Amino acid sequence: MRKAIFVLVMSCFVPAMLASCSGQGANSARFYFKSGAAQLEIVSPKGVRVLVDVASKDSLSSPADERSILLTTHIHGDHYDSDYVDAFKGRKLTFQSGSIEQGDVRITGIVSSHGEVYDPGSPNPSNIIFLIEIGTLRIVHFGDTGQTAFSPAQLELFGKVDVAIMQLANDFADMSLDNMKGFKLMDQVKPGIIVPTHMDLAVYSQALKTYPAFFVDNGFFTVGKDSVPDTTHFFAFGDTGKMMLAQLGLKVKTWK
Repeated sequence: MRKAIFVLVMSCFVPAMLASCSGQGANSARFYFKSGAAQLEIVSPKGVRVLVDVASKDSLSSPADERSILLTTHIHGDHYDSDYVDAFKGRKLTFQSGSIEQGDVRITGIVSSHGEVYDPGSPNPSNIIFLIEIGTLRIVHFGDTGQTAFSPAQLELFGKVDVAIMQLANDFADMSLDNMKGFKLMDQVKPGIIVPTHMDLAVYSQALKTYPAFFVDNGFFTVGKDSVPDTTHFFAFGDTGKMMLAQLGLKVKTWK
């Protein structure tokens, strides 16, 4: 399956072919994901490629170039490859707030915390949340935020979130089924779609009981502004998602 995805992606990255290959509208994004990890690739209709938390360059759909953008939320090894970041030729934000505008993509880095203590004025924040805007589509990658709650200022910056890339279980962020911290944070944000990163099976089960779900069987998917659900939905991915859905006896639609 990986080989087939690689061939498709390589053809899509020929600039003259990108729009017709992706079939994307102006307010949409194509996502390439590695299930169970925070690493994600996002491609805009105009071909701007945003790479987030690249810990495994060999898992990328294709090599990055000087037109790509690299975002790194924090220093942990499952989110950060120092050699890759140092050698990266395109624009980047590494554990830092700030902004990047390129083509049809606008990115804002927002100070956050990997732990419960959030200091908006910290010169060395332990986690950065990235807002990625493509037209009117708002995507937020929350990294490994471990805050107990988001501040009013953070929520104002997030705005109405269409796609949230979010962990729901992580011992290093004191996030578990017992405290339901990840679910409470998402209750504040109320995104249209949750794309899960760090999880465990108990939390996965709870997520499928809490949110209506879609199943995603491929290594990529496309979201357009007009396809975002009005209420929060959860994306269940690949073999793990299939197993959990079967265990719970849930039948859900496959995201197209």
